[in-house]
Amino acid sequence: MDFSIAYKELVKIIGLPLIDTGRVCDLIWFGFGRRIKVKDNRRGSYREVAEYALHVQCPWRLMDISKIIVGSYDKYIPNSKIEYSDEFDWDIEGANLCDEILKKLFELHPSKLVVKSVKLDQFGELEISFSDNYVLDIMPDTSTDDEVWRIFQNGVEKKHLVATGIRISLE
Repeated sequence: MDFSIAYKELVKIIGLPLIDTGRVCDLIWFGFGRRIKVKDNRRGSYREVAEYALHVQCPWRLMDISKIIVGSYDKYIPNSKIEYSDEFDWDIEGANLCDEILKKLFELHPSKLVVKSVKLDQFGELEISFSDNYVLDIMPDTSTDDEVWRIFQNGVEKKHLVATGIRISLE
């Protein structure tokens, strides 16, 4: 893919705030922009979502200038209120360290982190820089055509920018 096409899609989030994150199993999403209402095709009802969504299914980390704040592996670690045991279920919302840290991050930054820049390399590694010196790194880790991340505008019938282990394309 021509990188100028990929950048044309990615720069749309520059200047937008990170307004939420969420998780379904090992897929985490980051929501940017304003909240909009979209129709849920399965239920027929409306729900509020971020204007832009970044879905990630590969290693990622959120850092500031001195440390890693939270990373994808943290979902396998119990939150600070739970002692580890063989029965620990990381997939229960709020039970893991990742969910706990991301919740605290939004409490610490009620004015939201604003996207300042984006970088993309030929391997699909994506770096999103925010206000307050935060950086989100997304690091594909497969040599296959499996999807590792995608970014798209909610509520609009447009192609998504999709990265796999071997390509970046509009789908």
